[in-house]
Amino acid sequence: MFAKTWQAAQKIVFFATLPEAWTRRTRLERELTREVVEQARSEASGDLTVEGPTLAHSALRLGVGDVVQLLICPVVVGGGAPALPGGLRIDLALEQERRFDNGMVQLAYVVR
Repeated sequence: MFAKTWQAAQKIVFFATLPEAWTRRTRLERELTREVVEQARSEASGDLTVEGPTLAHSALRLGVGDVVQLLICPVVVGGGAPALPGGLRIDLALEQERRFDNGMVQLAYVVR
């Protein structure tokens, strides 16, 4: 089900050096900017999502995110990118909590 949804979605890939996007329904942008987000919002028929911590950090720093969703996995695998950017204060309000049988928890926060 996820594959069909992903394939049907319009996508924007942010990549500074990629020469071109090779998947259908995909637009390539060099940098996440407020203008790119506003254009995507005006073209979208539904919600927009930002995937991955690096891009999400940029979106939060630009102030263009209105919901933050975290998926907490009960396994520690070492280092990695932090889920939220450092040096930035954003007030969040818990909107939804979902627990899974495998111990994972999905948290959805609204940016105040």
